[in-house]
Amino acid sequence: MFDIYHHSLPNYPLKDVLFVKTIRVSLTNVIFVGILKNNILIFDLVIFLYINSFNILMFN
Repeated sequence: MFDIYHHSLPNYPLKDVLFVKTIRVSLTNVIFVGILKNNILIFDLVIFLYINSFNILMFN
């Protein structure tokens, strides 16, 4: 089973995060779901433009 954490994305080293899914909930917000290498499940609500800055690196 996964532990569930709420966090701000900048507080985690991006190299330790495995992205699983993003859910677009509005024009500017996305629910970010990811799994760290140590099996911590992450649910986060972040500004879409922030996520979009990593779009080419992480999601495409």
